[in-house]
Amino acid sequence: MGSSCRHENEAEKVVSCYEVDKIEQNRVDSMRSIIEAKDPSAKVTDDATLRRFLRARDLNVEKASQLFLKYLKWRQALVPLGYIPESEVSNELRKKKIYIQGFDKQRRPIEVILAARHYASDRDLEEFKRMIVYGFDKLCARPPRKNSEDDCTWNNAYSIFAACQQDRRRLSS
Repeated sequence: MGSSCRHENEAEKVVSCYEVDKIEQNRVDSMRSIIEAKDPSAKVTDDATLRRFLRARDLNVEKASQLFLKYLKWRQALVPLGYIPESEVSNELRKKKIYIQGFDKQRRPIEVILAARHYASDRDLEEFKRMIVYGFDKLCARPPRKNSEDDCTWNNAYSIFAACQQDRRRLSS
C-alpha cells in the first residue's frame, strides 16, 4: 500500500506510491476478470479481498487467481449459506473458546481465542472448523476503521496449554 513506500522527499514518495497503487489496481482488475470468467459468484468479492490474495502471491496475477479460486471452492463447501448459523456451532460456543472483545486503541476489533479450553478428545472436528470460521466471520463483520482495508486484532491465549489440547494434525487434514 502507499504508506509502505519509502523515499527521501515527500514529493517523490507521493508520485511513486501513486504509481504502485495504480499498478496494483491494474493487477486486481486483471485478477478479477480471470476469476469471474471461471466462477461468476466471485463478482461480489471486493477489491480489498482480491488485493490480499494478490499480495500473498507477490502480485503474481495467475498464482493469486488460482489461490483465490481454491479459497472460493473451500468457502462454498464449508459455508454453503454464506454464513454459519449459531445452531451449527452451538456445542463449541457453549465451551466459550472465542470472545469478540470490543476494540483496541486503533479501533480494530479484537477477538480472543482461549486455546486452553480446547480438548481434542472432546469435540467434533467439522463443528470445530466451522466455529473457527464463524469466529473470524463475526470479527470481520465488525465495522472497519476509517481509511482501513482489513485491520483486526486477535489474541490466542495459550496459558496452561497442554498436549491434550493440541489438535494440529487433525486440522491439517
